Amino acid sequence: MKLLEGFALCIRKINDVWEKIISFILVIFTFVMLFSILVQIIARIFRVTVIWTSDLATFLFVWIAFLGAAIAVKTGEHFVVDIFPPKWNENKAFRISLEILAIALQFIVGYVLLRYGIDNVKALSLRYSYALGIRLSNIAVVIPITGVLLLLGTLEQLLHINENRKTGGTENV
Repeated sequence: MKLLEGFALCIRKINDVWEKIISFILVIFTFVMLFSILVQIIARIFRVTVIWTSDLATFLFVWIAFLGAAIAVKTGEHFVVDIFPPKWNENKAFRISLEILAIALQFIVGYVLLRYGIDNVKALSLRYSYALGIRLSNIAVVIPITGVLLLLGTLEQLLHINENRKTGGTENV
């Protein structure tokens, strides 16, 4: 059991590090995206064509959406749909079963993003964004990165459920 607790602590520390790094990157990407949109607006006012701003804003938005989703899964802030009556949630076994089902689905999504994201990056490695002069694989690489981060976040949630089960805690993941 000490080995599992040590593993859980290691995963938590790894996840905390990447969460801080990704959060910082997301702030920078958001400001750069807003700046490129502002440049586009000003350029249109003066009837000047600035072709790269639209692509840059779109590509940054994709990165922000994927990386933001990974952080949301890690922190348990992803969207939840309540389809069962609140009274059913009072049953601890039912609530834990739903949490495990949600984790299983998140794991599947993480695996799919990782597995097929790598194929997508390979397929886009020869295509370019002519406006920015970069390979499209540089944009698509966020897909497998998000898959890895989702898997790490999901693993932490699963280990957290195990800790709560042992301690008798009722804290949500």
